[in-house]
Amino acid sequence: GGTTIVHLQWLINQGHFGPDAHPDMILSITSVSSPFRGTQIVYSLGESVRDAPAIRFFSPGNVAAKVIHLCTYFAPLGMYIPFFGNLLPDLHTESRSLSYREIGLIGLIHQLWKSDWAEGRDATPFDVTFAGSDEREHAGWGDIMNLRGSGTRTWFKSYVAQLTERDPTSTAHTPPASQAWNPLYLTSRLISSFDFTLLRPTPSFVQGCAVVHGTPNGGLLPEEYRANDGIVPVFSQWHPGKCSPRHCIHYASPNTATPVIVPSDTPLHSPLKKDRHPEPGIYHVHSLPSSTHTHHTSVVPFWAGTDCQKTFWVELGHWLRDVEIARWTSPSPEEV
Repeated sequence: GGTTIVHLQWLINQGHFGPDAHPDMILSITSVSSPFRGTQIVYSLGESVRDAPAIRFFSPGNVAAKVIHLCTYFAPLGMYIPFFGNLLPDLHTESRSLSYREIGLIGLIHQLWKSDWAEGRDATPFDVTFAGSDEREHAGWGDIMNLRGSGTRTWFKSYVAQLTERDPTSTAHTPPASQAWNPLYLTSRLISSFDFTLLRPTPSFVQGCAVVHGTPNGGLLPEEYRANDGIVPVFSQWHPGKCSPRHCIHYASPNTATPVIVPSDTPLHSPLKKDRHPEPGIYHVHSLPSSTHTHHTSVVPFWAGTDCQKTFWVELGHWLRDVEIARWTSPSPEEV
């Protein structure tokens, strides 16, 4: 969701929808645990570390792609069962043209051997690789300062979840044993222990860090690359692109179970006072409000009635109210 709406704004800025469309048509963008800059888990699930978007044969991702292809191939049949509905889910096969009506049996065998869809560059697995993220950022994707009008009439806010805790003696992060019941416990450990030195091309953020090649876990990367919510590392949840004073504001949060993580050269700001309106054209980065560890599904898509969920939705309502007030009380560049 978060990456999709940012991409929509980027397409508007590129003129994809015509000269009358403007990026400021999007009033606000609020994200929760969005993988703006990619995630290690896609490699653990099967994406090639040296030849993305290729997928390792018989990896979890490869098996999942085969299952989806089989469901897509037979989807037009419906396989309706009385009282239960269709046996096969609606996978919107019309958007892929990969059912038996379009490709036949030989085509299905070809796709099961090497999927043009799952191993293409225009697919979610490649979108959340670090190579895919670097390609987008090189093209100006997510760069607020490159938006027409400097993006001054769009308000940005991102929420960060964190399931892990830092090792006091290093930058390593692991989920606590108390979270072993969580289905994301294993994936969180895989993200925390990922070896970045295996990746080719080398991600841009690794090139700027003191990484010791050949050492376990990729050497001396800052903790934001290890800390994660079970699906997405913390640094990727912040926002697209690197941190800078004009690009983002990171806020302290006294109500979180773990310390708020920020880059070493980025200050933590106090939460905005009630009489202060949020500034447009800059990312406001907050941690999810919770006295316990948060993870990728702490807020959405499942409702459990937790204090974290209730506080989040109240905060979001206040944020959107403040955006509406700021929209009408602060002049646009054309009005100055």
